[in-house]
Amino acid sequence: MGLDYQLLLLLQRVFNQNTQILTALGVQSKELQTMAVDITALQTAVANETTVDASVETLLTNLAAQIATLSAASTDPATQTALNGLVTTMQTNATTLAAAVTANTPAAPATPAA
Repeated sequence: MGLDYQLLLLLQRVFNQNTQILTALGVQSKELQTMAVDITALQTAVANETTVDASVETLLTNLAAQIATLSAASTDPATQTALNGLVTTMQTNATTLAAAVTANTPAAPATPAA
């Protein structure tokens, strides 16, 4: 075998290896793009959930205040007691929800140094 033939075989192996590397990089690139899209969707879902949680907390708080107003206006002690129980339950639920949201909200990531 001549030197030219050996060089040709070596170049063929290098070419094949480069092709395999480029194929692997293409797959990795597609996987990274998919991960980026998935992370964006997750961020959107978390933002939407946070908005809903805050809305529910506001609803419970405002509804409890309205029921407390009705209770104060009522002249029937049984009705006042029942309404006051609802107010207490709603306030507890709002507090529990707010605590759960706070406990399960990760801290903001540190800003990288410039």
